[in-house]
Amino acid sequence: QGQLDTLWTNTFGGQEVDKGYSIQESIDGGFIIAGNTESFGNGSVDIYLIKTDSIGNEEWNKLYGGRAKQIIKTNDNGYAIIGWTIYSRDYLTWLLKTNSNGDTTWTKTYDGEGHSIIQLSNGDYAFTGEVYIGTSVASLTKTNSNGDILFTSTYDLALETMGRSIASVNDSIFYIGGKVVVNSAGATDKVFLIKTDSNGNQLWHYNYLQEVCCISTVKIKILDDGILVMGSRGNAFLFKTNFDGDIVWSNEFSDFQSGSINDALVKDDGNILAFGPIQSTTNIGNGAL
Repeated sequence: QGQLDTLWTNTFGGQEVDKGYSIQESIDGGFIIAGNTESFGNGSVDIYLIKTDSIGNEEWNKLYGGRAKQIIKTNDNGYAIIGWTIYSRDYLTWLLKTNSNGDTTWTKTYDGEGHSIIQLSNGDYAFTGEVYIGTSVASLTKTNSNGDILFTSTYDLALETMGRSIASVNDSIFYIGGKVVVNSAGATDKVFLIKTDSNGNQLWHYNYLQEVCCISTVKIKILDDGILVMGSRGNAFLFKTNFDGDIVWSNEFSDFQSGSINDALVKDDGNILAFGPIQSTTNIGNGAL
């Protein structure tokens, strides 16, 4: 663990529970934050989009229906937000496209619950989550630049399969990371990784880590020579595979009472800076890895 110097800190929201889930740097050097708010809006929870300058001062905010999971910058310098909403007691993936000022360009809904999205070089989108077909199965949906579905593929690996993160190599290969419930009692969860071709056809899948309850976070990131897989199963975990799914190395951080790795940055020297919330066994409270 190293000590980082705080340059600035800002908070946003109102009197109720407001949470940030995803952040991107904007084209002007500021930041765009997607989260959920209970303080503002017309629903019990609404998507909360905040634009700041380079030192975190709020420039504007927007509210939309639904709940946000991730925001990405799009090829036209706007943004796309993936999340979910509830309609007639059914979960629906909510995809919201905005311009650079947060004005809605279009919205689409799809079956299931969306968690992670990427945009391809030609403007198409691909996202993962899960749909319910008697049980939860992981899904991969590809759309055109207007959100119209090109295909949807599903992957049923065990009792329940839940897509949580998506990445692509050269727009021709997709990798999906998530959690799979492998038995109905006791320690039940494992991390999975699926590789597909450009049409969503499964090429292989592997399960990782000893069964445990409960995996709450899984995120994957493409490296030059493999795939970084991170998240939480009580303790934070981080492992690397090659592009064939074989583990290169694996680490679990058990120095804390609980923790999660929510994202990671690979530095020029090859070292990895991982971050997320922790709860210390000696000093209970929130921190960062």
